[in-house]
Amino acid sequence: MDTTYKSVDQEEESSGKSQIVHVMDILKAAFPYLDSDSQQSVDVFVKTGELITTVKELSQNHSVASLSVRKQSIDLEALLTNVREVCYPREREIIDVILNIFKAKNLYETYTTLSQVMASQSQGAEGFEGSEFDSDGDPSGNLGGMAGMKMDSSMMEMLTSMLSPEQKSTFENLSMMFNTMPAP
Repeated sequence: MDTTYKSVDQEEESSGKSQIVHVMDILKAAFPYLDSDSQQSVDVFVKTGELITTVKELSQNHSVASLSVRKQSIDLEALLTNVREVCYPREREIIDVILNIFKAKNLYETYTTLSQVMASQSQGAEGFEGSEFDSDGDPSGNLGGMAGMKMDSSMMEMLTSMLSPEQKSTFENLSMMFNTMPAP
C-alpha cells in the first residue's frame, strides 16, 4: 500500500507542479478553516511562496525575455510629469525646475532651428557663412553638453536671469551633473 502512494506522488511531482506550489495550494485550501492568528501566519507563507515561485520563473525565462524585449529609451520628461503628481510640495518644486530646464532646452532648439531656416532662406544656397552659426550649423560659444543642449552665452544669460537664486543654484547643480554624464 505504501508503494501505491509513492507511485501516485511521483506521477504528480513529475506533472510539472513544483513542491512549493503544491504546499501553497494545501495552505490556501486550509486557510478558511484556521483561526485568525494562524491565518496571518499562513498568509505570510503563501505570499512568500508566491514570491519564490515568481523569482524562480523569472530566472528560468530570463534568456527568452531578453531576446523578445528591446531596450527603449526613457522619456524623462513624461516620467517626471507623471511622478510629479504623487510628490510632496518640495519634491514638486525640484521636478518643476527640471521640467522648466527641459522646456527651456526645447525652446532654444526651436529658436535655433527657426534661426537656421530664416538664415538659409535669406542667404539662399550659400550656407551660413557670416551668420552666428558655424559650418556645422551650431551656435558658436558652446557651453558644454547639458544633455545635448548647445547654447551661446547670451542665450544662457537670458535664461538664467529668469530664475530665482535658489533655482539658479539648482540649475547649476543639475548642469554640472548633466555635463559629467556621458553623451547617449
